[in-house]
Amino acid sequence: MVGAERKIPISTDWLTTPLYLALMIAALNMPMLAFFVSVFILINFQPKEALSQFAFALVAGISLSLMAAARPVAFEQFSDTDVYYGIYRSIHEGDMSVLTLYGGGFEIGISVLFFLLSYISPFISINGMMFFLSLFSILMFIIWLRRVGSHEPPRRQAFLLGISLLMINLYFATQTSRQFISTIFLLFAITERSIIIKLAYIAVASAFHITSIPFFIIYTLAQRWRHGWIAVLLLATILRFYFANLLAMIGVMPAAMAEKITYYLNNSAGYTSADLGALKIIALLAIVSGIALVAYRFRPPPEKRAWLTAPWIAGAVHIILLPIPLLSLRTTLAVHALLPGFLVANMLDGRRAWMTTMAVSNALLVYKVVSFATAEGSGNLLSTIAIAHLLFS
Repeated sequence: MVGAERKIPISTDWLTTPLYLALMIAALNMPMLAFFVSVFILINFQPKEALSQFAFALVAGISLSLMAAARPVAFEQFSDTDVYYGIYRSIHEGDMSVLTLYGGGFEIGISVLFFLLSYISPFISINGMMFFLSLFSILMFIIWLRRVGSHEPPRRQAFLLGISLLMINLYFATQTSRQFISTIFLLFAITERSIIIKLAYIAVASAFHITSIPFFIIYTLAQRWRHGWIAVLLLATILRFYFANLLAMIGVMPAAMAEKITYYLNNSAGYTSADLGALKIIALLAIVSGIALVAYRFRPPPEKRAWLTAPWIAGAVHIILLPIPLLSLRTTLAVHALLPGFLVANMLDGRRAWMTTMAVSNALLVYKVVSFATAEGSGNLLSTIAIAHLLFS
């Protein structure tokens, strides 16, 4: 009697990927459409093949970078982007003195990036520089997501990529570029186990923004669960009420620290619309936390409790620091700009609350579609060709 032939399962990704790619080719003429098709597939179809996941993440990242680069900066009264472009132009013209412009000469990361960019592309517009900063940031973020999610099941990895890319705010990659990139390298440091490599990541992060050192300490404290979060709230409260004392000490501070304090002194008109916009995202995360808590019938798994609490702690810190212009926005940057989707993915459990996970994720997808389509002063609705023209004009 001949034994039955064992059937080898065939991944359905190889059957459905051509359809996905056909949709992507049709959507590539418009970055916004390409972006949302990509993240929709990652969130809802969750391809298991690593190559498929990376392909859709890459298309989403490039599309999002194009939209971030299409912002008409000429209409902004003051923008850090203008300063960054001035540095790029100076380096392009051979003026290397700007390499040590920030942080008392220590924060050379952004200048080194522009030095490399001047060789890659001899001349680009300010929009082209924004595209480069956005693309560099999103690629580093995708690499980090792949690393931190490598232990997850394949479909969970696809979902993590999709929801994280959906919720990231690349505007800050073109505005608070140094801190945004610094925070990405800080994520590598926080999740790295090797002490030597961890220190190397912290050094790179500090070369972009020296505040990565105290932020690393804060994030380390936050990982200590209740006691750590109490310490974070106390630090925020102390900073809020003793900020005036710091201002009085500017004359005796190291140059790098004095530069940061002076920045907030020069923005003394009270909290800004950007501060409130960031608080709105944190509030949205708090709502997702509440929905997840209900889905768990108010008995969340122990491993989910820290994630469910994170938006509330971030919101409290943001509100405490709100009277200091832009400090609340920068202190909670990782939560409201870089990791909102990552937090959503970790608050929700697709195995125990699959319908809730899908409902919340697609509701956020619709929310982002509407936000992108109705955003004033953006180039989100421009075609790929129109944006490409902006990059070199």
